[in-house]
Amino acid sequence: MTKPILIVDDYDDILYLIELVLKSDGYEVISAANGREALKLAQRVRPQLMLMDIMMPDVNGLEISQQIRQNKELSSTQILLVSANHEISAEQAKENGADGILHKPFNIDYLLSQVHKLLDRKSCSDRECLPQFA
Repeated sequence: MTKPILIVDDYDDILYLIELVLKSDGYEVISAANGREALKLAQRVRPQLMLMDIMMPDVNGLEISQQIRQNKELSSTQILLVSANHEISAEQAKENGADGILHKPFNIDYLLSQVHKLLDRKSCSDRECLPQFA
């Protein structure tokens, strides 16, 4: 049985949209409305992927990414950051522990392709997989 995808965003509409898209593609999805809730849920369910907004009121997505990478039990969780701030680069996301970044507004098909790519990458060994950042 696969582990769920954890979606983290402080806007209910974004949570609902992403949850609907991922569930319709067959994924099990759980959601959190803020960073603190996300960290608690991640500890409990150990998601295969976290799809997380960067700008949140309590703990931002970059900080959460760093904390996930430092946690031995969660360090293999794939992290896809989502942001409306186009000044945040893929390199900055990578430096903070993320596996990719998706800028808002995003195309639903592109969202799904990025989720598929990250989850396919997780299923192979590090030596077999190409890096997500070019």
